[in-house]
Amino acid sequence: ENAEIYSNLLNKDISAEYFKKFFKRNTGLYKKVFKSIKALRSTNTQLWTIVVMTIFSNYKYFKKIPNNPSNSVFEYEKFFEVLEKFIFSYSIVTKSPSNKVQTHFAQFSEQLRTWARENTNFDDVQRELQTSFYDKINAKIPNRDEFKKLVKQNIKYTSKNIPLCHYYLHEIENKVFGNIITSEATIEHIIPRTPKKWRLKAKEVPGLHHIGNLILLEMRLNSGGAGNKVFN
Repeated sequence: ENAEIYSNLLNKDISAEYFKKFFKRNTGLYKKVFKSIKALRSTNTQLWTIVVMTIFSNYKYFKKIPNNPSNSVFEYEKFFEVLEKFIFSYSIVTKSPSNKVQTHFAQFSEQLRTWARENTNFDDVQRELQTSFYDKINAKIPNRDEFKKLVKQNIKYTSKNIPLCHYYLHEIENKVFGNIITSEATIEHIIPRTPKKWRLKAKEVPGLHHIGNLILLEMRLNSGGAGNKVFN
């Protein structure tokens, strides 16, 4: 079962329906978690899989943790969002080595298995989740100034990075401007990749493929073909 879960976590052809079985019925929670899984897939990393695989392989316990006063489940939505943002910041933006956190992720995965094996109650899980996971990874996230500097350097448009750029631009639109952009939106260069109409050569444009020169454009806005048109 673990091999199947691992494979399907990384397989971009596997849709949200596969993950539905890991959650309570009629909650719609699996769709929210799948959004984070898609984001994690876009990073082309595997560091996160050991933790997620452990949660899903013990899903019967995490569906219903004992003595839960609110009758809710494991805080999947918060956990996956934190994991998603950490992997993006740590592995993609700062390009930090995986071996610095691999041990921590392995230890936390063992903690998850222990909770399931010992049928640990809800209050203990909530408390230990904060100290065993959130606090430790927060200590490894770059500060705001370092993050901004490294995003400009390391987030670039390539054929391999299209899903990653799509994810990051979508997050900017959503978190900063409150806009919801559909998955049908395409990534466009503001100064185009072939800027002849701008009387420029590609090599003359610094940062041509960097995140600051990219924008998400919905199909309805791009139906006329933005192409290489200039602003006027």
